[in-house]
Parts: sequence; structure tokens; C-alpha cells
Amino acid sequence: MTKSPPSTVRVPVMARALRHRNFQLFFSGQLISLIGTWMQMVAQSWLVYRVTGSSLLLGTVGFAGQIPIFLLAPIGGATADRHNRHRIIIIGQTISMVLALILGELTLAGVVRIWEIVTLAALRGVVNAFDIPARQAFLVDMVGREDMMNAIALNSSMFNGARVLGPAVAGLLVALVGEGWCFLLNGLSYIAVIVGLLLMRIDPPRILTDRGSAADDIIEGFRYVRATMPIRALLLLIGLVSLVAMPYTILMPIFADQILHGGARGLGLLMGATGIGALVGALTLAMREGLRGLAGVLDVRDEGPQDGAATFVVESDRGRDVRGEIFQLAAHQRWELRELRRAGMTLEEVFIRIVAGEETVEEETAAEAKAADAEETAAPEETTE
Repeated sequence: MTKSPPSTVRVPVMARALRHRNFQLFFSGQLISLIGTWMQMVAQSWLVYRVTGSSLLLGTVGFAGQIPIFLLAPIGGATADRHNRHRIIIIGQTISMVLALILGELTLAGVVRIWEIVTLAALRGVVNAFDIPARQAFLVDMVGREDMMNAIALNSSMFNGARVLGPAVAGLLVALVGEGWCFLLNGLSYIAVIVGLLLMRIDPPRILTDRGSAADDIIEGFRYVRATMPIRALLLLIGLVSLVAMPYTILMPIFADQILHGGARGLGLLMGATGIGALVGALTLAMREGLRGLAGVLDVRDEGPQDGAATFVVESDRGRDVRGEIFQLAAHQRWELRELRRAGMTLEEVFIRIVAGEETVEEETAAEAKAADAEETAAPEETTE
């Protein structure tokens, strides 16, 4: 599978990935779909709270939607590596559309039960376990490696932009017409991304015949994370924040209603406000042309332990906003790190030099080669004398 040819229309540096027709289709369709997704998330939380009034069941629904991703995401990643990512995304988006329409129909009919909400949330989590890795890897197929960082940043900006708009719209709709219409609109919003995917001009995927089993791929991935300190540190950082910080959204309906007395509208505004800071961070990353110089945002430095390991320190809110995008980009550049490793540097040294804005290994290698040529040229002259 190859990327689409870039358009001849000039675009700002911050949106340079939009030169590619496939990414234009993906971006526009996904933006509409993500607004619907955030509408459903807010409406679903409010529905569970309205029907049960239980914080335990709010947590149960959230758990049912996330645990399949935690358990099945490695399998989803291996599937995305071994099969047609374009087809995986289309199938995943179609199933998600059906699940949203079912929930909307049950809610509008007034017969929805909590076990049905939990079941549909779990099924959507299973779909996301395969859809999310395929979508992230598909960015490289659409734009190539030269615009990959910008595509990742724009994708994050799109996600967080929808994170601002979707909950606000959902709060108004829930207050006016009820949760069921949010679910139906979310189901219809998937049509945009599915049509965009079908309109893409995608070459047949390259079949890899020398690949081992899927289990070997998954094990290799875990070994790579364990052996590569920068990626391991970023992954642990994201996991820690997701474990102890992000779950506050689960209890947001209770906070909005019982403490702030804002009802569904207040819930939508609270959920939308959380995306503003992340949107600013993603747009900041989109304006960059590479990883070099990111030390001012995400401080990565060697604290000087005796074993030479580097310590990652996040010193700003903006750094926390972009850490996920940096990790995703680092994961995509695995093949480049292997080449740099052959130059005699550890993976940690390579990653730190790129992020800190120091000379790249290619530049150093070229300088060393030039110096070696100069020494070889001077050597015969000294022998003659």
C-alpha cells in the first residue's frame, strides 16, 4: 500500500499533510465521525446516570468499554501489520455504526436496559481494539514518512477539536430531545468516514511472505518496548496518567448534576472544556516540522545515573498534551532507529539526540566519513616525504 500523490495546491506548513488526497478524505470524514462519537460518549454517560443514578454502574460501563482495548490491542496491532488496514478500518467503522444505531433505537423506544448498554459498550471496545491500531498505522500509508509527524499532529488536533464540539452539542441535544437522538446522529456520522474511505485510491497491499506468526510479532513488540527506554518511559507515563487521572470523566455526570447543578448542558460543557488544552498542544505540535528541538516542550535529559539510562521529565502542561503524539511518532520510526543503531549508538542516545535537537547521527556519520577521507588523502603525502 502506498501513499496518495501530494496535491499541487500550496498549503500552510501546519497543514502540509493535507496535500495528500487520501488524507484529505480521511480527515474530513473522521472529523464528522468523531464529533458524533463524543456526542455518544456524553449521552451514554448521562443515560446511565439518569436511569440508575449509580456511580458504580457508571464505572462498570466505562470499564466494559475499555477493558477489551487493554486486552486485545496487541492482537489488533498484529492484525493491522499482517492484513489490509484500509479494509480493517472500513469493517470497524461499519460495525461501530450498527452498534450506535442499535443503542439509539433502543433508547428512543424507551426499552433500553443497563445490561444492554454494558454489552454494546463492550462490543464497541472490541471493535476499537482492532480499529485504533489500524487507523494509527494507516496514517503512514496515506502520507508517507516525510509528512507523518504532521499527519499525527493533525489527527490529534481533529480528535481534540471534536472533543470540544461533540460534548457541547450533546449537552444541548440531551436537554432538548433526549439521549437517543445523539446515538442516532452518531450512527449516521459514520457514513461520512466510510464514504471517504471508499473514495480513497489505495494500491493493493504488499503481501509479506517471510513474516512469522502473530504471536511472535506481539512478543517482539513487547521486547522492543522493554529494551527501548524512551518508548518504555513514555508508555508508562501514558499508562499512569490514564490510570489515575483520566477516570475522572466517568464520574463527571454526578459532579455536573449534584455539585454544579448544571444538568446535561453542564456535563457537555465540562467534557468539552477538557479538550481545549489538548487541542492547543496538538496544534503546537502540528506547526513543527520534526522532532528536533522538542526539549522545550517535553524535557528529555540524562540525569547522570551510573548505568547511563536517561530520565524523562515532563515539566509543562503542554508537554503532557503532546506526549501521546510523540510516542506514536517514535513507534512509527522503529525502522529508522534500527539504522541509527548500526552507527554504534544506543537507541536511547539516538532518541535523546533527536528530541533534544542535537546533531543527527547521519550528520555525524557524514562528518566522520569526510574526516576519514581527508586522513587517507594526507597519508600518502606523509609517506612520500
